[in-house]
Parts: sequence; structure tokens; C-alpha cells
Amino acid sequence: MYGNCPFCDIVKGNKNYQEVLSNNVLIAAMDHRPVSKGHIIIFPREHYENIYDIPDDILAEISLTSKKVSLALKKAYNPPGLNIIQNNGQLGGQTVFHFHVHIIPRYDNEYLNYLIEVAKNRKVASDNYLLKEANYIKAHLD
Repeated sequence: MYGNCPFCDIVKGNKNYQEVLSNNVLIAAMDHRPVSKGHIIIFPREHYENIYDIPDDILAEISLTSKKVSLALKKAYNPPGLNIIQNNGQLGGQTVFHFHVHIIPRYDNEYLNYLIEVAKNRKVASDNYLLKEANYIKAHLD
């Protein structure tokens, strides 16, 4: 367990939370600062800082649980959209440095409008640039 980690505090029983589902590997709970109705976070009981640290089997269980929780949200609220978000590093938007996944139901156009604005500023990359980048990344695959 790591100091000043709210998810480790939950696992240790030092912090209240509203459980949706849990097992010996993970906890799915209501986010205490929800973006929308039904916003859920899923995190492993063991402390892993980010995607680079988490073991594959635990990541797989979190992924399968994300689908299970998403299906429950669909049955419960039938949101017209849903995001599954996992941030890594400060520049990636990570604010709690314990691996976790957000499941955020979407009920209106607010996020869609934001994505449209972001997309307007994106430029199409050349095939040569993309080929160079793809080959560079392939060379670093394990």
C-alpha cells in the first residue's frame, strides 16, 4: 500500500466508498466526484501506478469487469453514450496515481460537442509520416 493513495485507503478500510462490485482482485465503486449519473471507477486492490505497471491478468480482469459494469449501466439508465477512460501520467490526465478505469455514462451532447471542437483542430498526417511512426513503434514491441 502506498501513502496518500485514496484507493489504497479504500482497500485498507480507511475511506468510505459505495461499492458496486468487488472480488479478491478489484473494486468497482461509485466515483465520489461523478461526471454524470452512474459514473463508476474500477481499480485493483494491489497498488499499480499505471498501465505500464499492472500485470496482464489483473488488467484483463478489470477489462472484463468494465464490460460487465457497462452492461449493468445500460440496463439501469440506458445512456445514449458511454466512455471508458484510463489515464496515465500527469500529462495524460492522471490525478490519482493508482491504476483505475472510469466508466462514464453520457446523457447529453456536452462531451460530444467538446470532441467535435477538438477534432476541428486535428490535421491529417501524411502516409510517409504514419509509416515512419508505425515502423518506429513496431521496433519497440516486445
